[in-house]
Amino acid sequence: MANEATDHPSAHRSRASEQLRLDGTNMTGRTGHEYLADPDLIAAANVALAYDMPLLLTGEPGCGKTDFAYAVASEIAAREQRSRDEVLFDCPIRSDSRARDLLYVYDAVSRFSDAQLRGREGVVVQADHPARYIRREALGRAFKEPKRTPRTLR
Repeated sequence: MANEATDHPSAHRSRASEQLRLDGTNMTGRTGHEYLADPDLIAAANVALAYDMPLLLTGEPGCGKTDFAYAVASEIAAREQRSRDEVLFDCPIRSDSRARDLLYVYDAVSRFSDAQLRGREGVVVQADHPARYIRREALGRAFKEPKRTPRTLR
C-alpha cells in the first residue's frame, strides 16, 4: 500500500529542496574565483529549486548572468560531490537562435550520405532510423536528466 505522505510529488519536492537550498557558500564564477551573489538572486534561485522550475536570468551583456549560472552549478556540484560540468549545460543563445536549435540538431546530410553508401558492396551502414542522426543540445540533454538532478543552463 502506498504511503500518501511520502509518495506524493510535493513530499519529494520539499525533501529535495531542503537538500538543494543554496546558501551562497562554495560559489565560484566562471574563472574559478569566489562569487558573491546578491541575496535576492540566491532567493530567486532557491524558489526555482524548491518548485523544480527553471529560472530565467535576463539583463544587459556583462551583468553577470553567466557567472551566476557557473556559481550555482559550482555550489550544487560541491554539495552533491560531482563536477561542475555534470550539472552545467552550455547553452549559448544568440539573436538568431530558434527553440528547436536549443533542443536538438538533426544531421540530414550524414543520413543522406549513409543512405548513398548503403548499397555499395562491403559497406554496412544503417541509415534507416532518423533517431541515429539526432544530437541533443544543452536544453534537450537537460530534459533527459533524471528528474531529481538539478540542471543549470548557461
